[in-house]
Amino acid sequence: MRGLVLFLSLISAVFPALYADTPQEINRRGAELGKQNKYDEAMQEFAKASDIYNKESAKYYHNKAWALELQGKNEEAVRFYEKALERNPSQADSIERLGYHHYIKGEYDKAVELGEKAAGINPRVPYLNDWLPEAYRLNLLAKSSEPKKEINEEKESKEQPQAESEKNENAYEYFGFSFDLSLRYGRNVRGGRPYYIKSESKTVNLPFSLSMWFRPNDFFMFSMKAENPYWGASVDRAVSQQEFLEGMFSIGSFSIGCGLWFTHYTEDFVFESSESLNDCKMGILMSYYDDKSETNIRLYPRLFLRDTEKFSDGRTLDCGMYEFAYSYTVHKALRYYSRISEYDFYLFDHDAVMSHYWGFFEIAIGLSLDYKSGSIMKGGSIYIEYAKRINLRKLNEDEPYKTFNGQGFLGFDSSKDPSYFSGQRSRSNILRMGASEKIDSKSYLYQKLILEIVDRHEDHQELLIGFGGGINL
Repeated sequence: MRGLVLFLSLISAVFPALYADTPQEINRRGAELGKQNKYDEAMQEFAKASDIYNKESAKYYHNKAWALELQGKNEEAVRFYEKALERNPSQADSIERLGYHHYIKGEYDKAVELGEKAAGINPRVPYLNDWLPEAYRLNLLAKSSEPKKEINEEKESKEQPQAESEKNENAYEYFGFSFDLSLRYGRNVRGGRPYYIKSESKTVNLPFSLSMWFRPNDFFMFSMKAENPYWGASVDRAVSQQEFLEGMFSIGSFSIGCGLWFTHYTEDFVFESSESLNDCKMGILMSYYDDKSETNIRLYPRLFLRDTEKFSDGRTLDCGMYEFAYSYTVHKALRYYSRISEYDFYLFDHDAVMSHYWGFFEIAIGLSLDYKSGSIMKGGSIYIEYAKRINLRKLNEDEPYKTFNGQGFLGFDSSKDPSYFSGQRSRSNILRMGASEKIDSKSYLYQKLILEIVDRHEDHQELLIGFGGGINL
């Protein structure tokens, strides 16, 4: 329900903007007034259009800077805060952030000047009281007769890790690469010793992931991902390998894009003989972010069942998924997030008029905490997440093209036989934990641990241990 409320809030934020006067519409009115020799009124319209455009651009640059600051990229963040103020010099949030960055550099005169300016525009501007009183004190101390050594020691003890991070950061990151490897261990629900579980795929028999992204400018990003996915303890090997190709284009605080999702089945546990089946879906990607929150939507819809009946023959694989994710920055270093997702995997035998189905619906909530650099590592983050999963499975369906047949749609069965939700096989509780550490300003390592506890309908619990790393250039 929370995810639905957040989604409706996003829609309500978008639609007013669609019907408001845009700078283009106001410019058009100004041009019409100019043709009627109403030059003063035309100039007023042009000025109004310019003002709206500059303010919207200023909000975008501020949000961009804030996102960079949360990642520790302070020098790049300052550059975008300055761009924001070029377009709207009275944007108090951007003035406050610039003042803060002067404060952590020890430039207390400038920090106090900008802090007072921000307070004069908006006395309740966020974060100002976190640093301005200390900036006043250190500014007075610097101007007094006390030894400069005391000032320098206090500054170094408070801000040395941050200054070191700023010194090592590049002005802009264009490319990133990451990898992930995992080991699976199971234990029978009725007891017994733990055992290792293989994850068959076209390549290696353990879960892995390879990801790469490329960002040529501020407005476009392209990403690729190939993996032998980990579906948990209760989903059979319906898909043994998958790839994503996705592109996102940013328009202010909004981003929209599209992607391709390739899935592969290479097994013999469903049909009598080994089969190699493939599927491709086109998806829609959307996101919205501000200085506190971020919302992401991924939709890769499945074909309608009647289309599958009409255009397919033999044996086919048909998959679909959606994911809705929301995060909120509680504090600079603490973030809350939630996620709702569903995956569907169908294997059709059109000659036998039969289908087999696996899937799951999951709701997850979590917290992540960033930590500063120490004597060895350069900082990083930790997270903990709890998820409730409904595992869906219905095999040997002799009405494969029926809409509500217990396959998909959370297992809903319109025939009521044997029940409304005959596709719901089991439930599981999942605990996920992980930590990442920066090796330097460009590279990092991370570890993760996933524990899944299933109910009596499944045969084993599962523990996954994963590790990986990456580099951003």
